[in-house]
Amino acid sequence: MAAAGELQFVAGVVARAGASGAAAVADAARKAASLPNAQLRAVVEAAGGAPEAQRRWLGAGAEEQARVAQWLSVKSKEVVDGDEKSVQKVLEALDGCLQTQSFVASPLYPSLADLALFWALRTSFQPKSSDSVPAACRWFNSLQLDESVQAAAGQDLKQVKFAVPDVWSKLPNGAAGSSAPPAKVARGDADKDAKKGAEKPDSKNNKNKKEAKGGAKDAKPAKDGKKKGNNAPAPADDQPIITKMDIRVGKIVKCWNHEASDHLFCETIDVGEEEPRPIASGLRSFYSSPSDLEGRLCLVLCNLKARKLGGYLSNGMVLCASNADKTQVEVVDPPAGAEIGERVVFQGIEGGPFEPATPAQVAKKKIFEAVAPNLKTTADRNPCWLGQDGKVHLFTTSKGPCSVPTIANGIVS
Repeated sequence: MAAAGELQFVAGVVARAGASGAAAVADAARKAASLPNAQLRAVVEAAGGAPEAQRRWLGAGAEEQARVAQWLSVKSKEVVDGDEKSVQKVLEALDGCLQTQSFVASPLYPSLADLALFWALRTSFQPKSSDSVPAACRWFNSLQLDESVQAAAGQDLKQVKFAVPDVWSKLPNGAAGSSAPPAKVARGDADKDAKKGAEKPDSKNNKNKKEAKGGAKDAKPAKDGKKKGNNAPAPADDQPIITKMDIRVGKIVKCWNHEASDHLFCETIDVGEEEPRPIASGLRSFYSSPSDLEGRLCLVLCNLKARKLGGYLSNGMVLCASNADKTQVEVVDPPAGAEIGERVVFQGIEGGPFEPATPAQVAKKKIFEAVAPNLKTTADRNPCWLGQDGKVHLFTTSKGPCSVPTIANGIVS
């Protein structure tokens, strides 16, 4: 039998009911099934709601349903019945799973497995867990801040304030709020380079040939953040972390239903490169037809590693806003007239243009995991990044700030 606390918690979130309503759903689930995970599944049926909402919790399609079943089994065997070492292994496995998606079964919204794992692991996360399992902490944080989760957990949930990754301490003015000019660091590096050049002023080695060949390109950044050459400099350690993400204005050239997944659209998106990028987006539950997206502008996160989603190679991510319980999702809109391929900047962050990280650097240094918890929409429905000091930095193009149609105070992912 599922633990009373777990069952009532899951019932409270799924049914979006008060304590009495959650208790009634939990009682109905106990009568419907005897095994713990079967009872959790019975909660979804007992809570009622539209079939589409039930599929969200149990998995939309065979692949998601298999993931839900797998993680529920892991929760039971390795967390509930496991020891401290096995719990740590689960946290590491969870972190690996969440490197490239927001939740364990679906890329966009939590499932029954997310709720069960959250409840089982709620005392295993510590402030410094962000050093070892940052992706899992990002997932846990998004759930612990969800209003329905907070209401269902009540006093059984003590929120964890995760330690800020080391990279935050290096943020310059505009993000960390420092008044010191970042040019001081850059000038020190320039002095070192000048000394090296003075030692061998007449050198004509291969290194200098490369510098001569690429100098003009490096002196003037590529316009609007379009694709740069292979010799583009690496991002500076002290630049604001959000500026290491390569977010560009894109146009959805073509959009169609994924053949094997009932929640994915397949798209080709022009982001100012020689060829449109193939990208898969889990938006079919929120847009009735591919024609709703085809031809529209969007924002694309371009420096994530390409990966297959349902067998379709996806090279980027369309940024969307969602409400707290992920029942509403909207594609972020660039302002009218924004140029395709233009790189988004962040209002109030000075000192650019900044070099984005490569996809390999984003993955290795877990840059997106550090950024993601602070991507929000404002009360005026503008997507933004919250700096460490709480300053709001709007997603902005040369034509003005970006926006979403209706979702205020939401989440951007």
